[in-house]
Amino acid sequence: FILPLVMMGLVGAGMLTWVMIGRLKRASSELENREELSRHQALHDALSGLPNRHHFVERLQDALDGLIQSRNNGRVVVAYIDVDRFKDVNDTMGHQAGDALIMAVAQRLSVTLTPSDFLARFGGDEFAVLRRAVSADAAEELAQRLRSAFEDAFDVYGQHVRMTASIGIAMAPDHGASPQELMRHADIALYQGKNQGRDRAMLFCAEMAAEVEQRREIELDLEGAIQSNALHLHYQPLISCNSGKVTGVAALLRWRHPTRGDLSPAMFVPVAEEAGLMPALGTFVLTRAFEEAKLWPDLEVAINLSPVQFRHVDLVDLLKNLLKDHDVDPSRIVLEVTEGVLMESTERNRQILDAVRELGFKIALDDFGTGYSSLRYLCDFRFDKIKIDRAFVTGIHERKRAMTIIQSVVTLGRGLGMDIVAEGVETEAEASVMRLIGVTELQGFFFSHAVPSAKIAELVDAFGRPAADADTARVRREQRA
Repeated sequence: FILPLVMMGLVGAGMLTWVMIGRLKRASSELENREELSRHQALHDALSGLPNRHHFVERLQDALDGLIQSRNNGRVVVAYIDVDRFKDVNDTMGHQAGDALIMAVAQRLSVTLTPSDFLARFGGDEFAVLRRAVSADAAEELAQRLRSAFEDAFDVYGQHVRMTASIGIAMAPDHGASPQELMRHADIALYQGKNQGRDRAMLFCAEMAAEVEQRREIELDLEGAIQSNALHLHYQPLISCNSGKVTGVAALLRWRHPTRGDLSPAMFVPVAEEAGLMPALGTFVLTRAFEEAKLWPDLEVAINLSPVQFRHVDLVDLLKNLLKDHDVDPSRIVLEVTEGVLMESTERNRQILDAVRELGFKIALDDFGTGYSSLRYLCDFRFDKIKIDRAFVTGIHERKRAMTIIQSVVTLGRGLGMDIVAEGVETEAEASVMRLIGVTELQGFFFSHAVPSAKIAELVDAFGRPAADADTARVRREQRA
């Protein structure tokens, strides 16, 4: 009687053990699968399925280690790819379309590259490629392959979208021996490509690194100059075509660097934009212009607004505070905006501009004619002035087509109740043609370079006196000198 019970117990224990072992195996298998999935997710991009930055760095380190061990004059090439104007697709077609475009780009690159190339996505619209090579021209061949991937349009939700890419390339051992060096240098080359107009491939060179270092130094010095009020404004007069007198001045930012001398805004303003200094710089310009506007109670003061000020600064509150602090008539302040302001978040910017106009400020559309949709902006937004870009004014007396365009702009602007300002007037012939066409005000080196605020009174006096031709000519010569 006992033996059968013992046998049954043993069988039951065996079955229980078998069940437990089975469960342990399944749990172990599930754990291994989860671990494998976690490892895959840790090394791959969720959207495109491509390897991510961390995985790329690991592979790059392995390739560099192999390069050192082989000693066969091989090369390791790193290429950064950035899809040009990807933000425009997100803004106009939506983020889902942007994601679809990223996946299409990933697929196109995968097909274009060779099986031995290692493609990764770093996030956003940034991709990277790792290639092991023997020849020194491997970088050029890779660049051609990558550029060819963008020759055909991409299909995004049934729409054919043409895109370009900027490519930066660095190569070991020529441009570094560590992943950090190579990736930094490829990024610098990419940055240079974007600065030179996008849609191009750039191979890193030492001069690029020196330029980046210079920009970094300018960035640090500019930040200190803003904090210490070391910047200043110069003003260029606007001359009335009817009276020949100075009716206003345009504020222009100037910076005398302690070691580099006078730096052009074309050099340091782009640095400020990239470094996030534009809100502080724009506030400085507005504040200083309001302070100095009190020196000329009969003149308008034109101040340029950057797109960054619309995005990152509560512009309306800032202007209200400046009016309160400096007691300036807002109708004397002309705020100049470019299409760069109007193209982004049109409805929001329309509300901001309407609020600014309600405060009493005038609004001018600057650099008119350089954008593709300026006429639409004249319908969508209310302006007090149009400033014709200097590209149309230079040599106008010799270019009939440009003259016809400006005549049309003058007729249109006047019909909409706007004044017309011609920028970049440098000769008597250009000034005469502008007056004949019907432009309201003139601005340019022919009348005066931009001068410090202390010299504006002298200019106003010279242009304002009757029969002051001799004095005016003298002032012009002095300013040009």
